[in-house]
Amino acid sequence: MDDTRPEIAKKVREEFQSKSPQERLKMGFSMHTTSKYLVGCAIAKETYTCRDFRKQLFLKFYGNDFDEETKRKILNFLSAPPLKSASLGDFEHISKSEKQKEWWIQLHPILQARLLKDKPDASKLLRALACKDRLNTWENIKSFIELTLQEVKHGEDLLKLADVIQCSRDPDRVMDALCARLRCVSYLFRKGFKNIVFTSGASLDFQAEFEGEIFHIATTYIQGDDFQSQDYMFTHPEKNLPGYRICPDKVIHLLKAVYSEKLSHIESFPNPLHVMVTDLEETHSEWLAHAAIDGIHPISWCLFDWKIPVVIMGRGTVYEPLSTALNGIFGKLNPLEGNL
Repeated sequence: MDDTRPEIAKKVREEFQSKSPQERLKMGFSMHTTSKYLVGCAIAKETYTCRDFRKQLFLKFYGNDFDEETKRKILNFLSAPPLKSASLGDFEHISKSEKQKEWWIQLHPILQARLLKDKPDASKLLRALACKDRLNTWENIKSFIELTLQEVKHGEDLLKLADVIQCSRDPDRVMDALCARLRCVSYLFRKGFKNIVFTSGASLDFQAEFEGEIFHIATTYIQGDDFQSQDYMFTHPEKNLPGYRICPDKVIHLLKAVYSEKLSHIESFPNPLHVMVTDLEETHSEWLAHAAIDGIHPISWCLFDWKIPVVIMGRGTVYEPLSTALNGIFGKLNPLEGNL
């Protein structure tokens, strides 16, 4: 039904055409977010589990956009049942030949320990390993572990966490820290660091060499809820028109808090580097690009000012310090190509 008078419809179209492409894109984001909220409220009255909510939200917005096979795979992922068994049968899609390789032999005790704890479906690592229909699955984890075992001295010690997980009240924090270290190894290797050593005890996580100098690297996995750490502002930055954008204040505060907490320990080591790893959606560069400061992404702007060089490995985006960091070493390291 179209009950809009032609002259009003023409006026509305003229108003839209008068706006820049960026303004129209932001309006589209605003309308999509509002509609998602309204549809979500309606769904919440009829469903009682998070998995069912995500499934219904997908069907409402994208149910007609995919063929039946693709839609089935997406729905299977969104409504996947909890992992309950501690047997290898939970990972039957991983071949027997793979399970005889060193990467799986090293990883298996960790998986068994976590599967014996409460709420195994809350583990990001277990979900990735158990899922068959995602891009980032067990093959990515395999590549990270194999690289660590091959290129890192004492790399096998990094995976000796079964006892720690069994005794921990928060086993997923332990596993998230493991994944952060594995991703850090991939980053260090691709940047051109040599002789990477996994350290423990009073030291930081890694030592690595570049051009004859030894560097000390700490890793931290940053927990949080996607977008719930953000403020929403109904204001257009230029024309004071209604708009809808994500403010970076709270995610920046979170990054600063993590940096400040680790600073006193990290700065006591020569040539320190702090690698923060997170899966927070708002760390994808596109989400906060609108909040650039003097043309610099707000997350980059934040870390450029820090005393200790920091690398932030976010969702699909890696933020690095200035090329002058570490006495100019960052200007000599390899540029990143492709995804980590």
